[in-house]
Amino acid sequence: MEQSITTLIQESPYNVHLFIKNLTTNQLLISHQLETSFSSASLIKVPILLALLSYIEKNKLSLDSTLTISPTDWVDFSVISEQRLTQSTFYDLLLWMIITSDNTATNVLIEVVGMEYLNDYFQHIGLQDTLLQRKMMDVERLAKGIDNRTSARDMAHLYTRIYQQELLSPTYNK
Repeated sequence: MEQSITTLIQESPYNVHLFIKNLTTNQLLISHQLETSFSSASLIKVPILLALLSYIEKNKLSLDSTLTISPTDWVDFSVISEQRLTQSTFYDLLLWMIITSDNTATNVLIEVVGMEYLNDYFQHIGLQDTLLQRKMMDVERLAKGIDNRTSARDMAHLYTRIYQQELLSPTYNK
């Protein structure tokens, strides 16, 4: 199987970053470009989710707390933007961010805690290559070469810690 995967990677026209890990034994079975940083795209939304849940718990906030959404927060191809919503709960924003990859929801949540808080959280949980430098759909910053970054190694570390239920309290590890 490993040879088949290696062949697929070599024949792929894409820049593949990959890990396959046995989470029971913690053994890395296959890796390709494990430590090379790349543009995170929506992959960064998973550590943002964890950071927000940690923030909500630490500050004794409720997932049912309502947040204001300014029309200036709306970005294209967003459930929130399409519905022209001007408020939402933490819960719904987190849900939309993950389930529909909603960029407006993500940007509103980034505003709540700030990029510095998120980047500090990423470092705190051991993500060495994951860095949030712009909001979603910020094409101006992207055009200047400012992008969000991560690595397969960071994602392997993150998903291992999620699997081992090390990052959140039992309330959010259900």
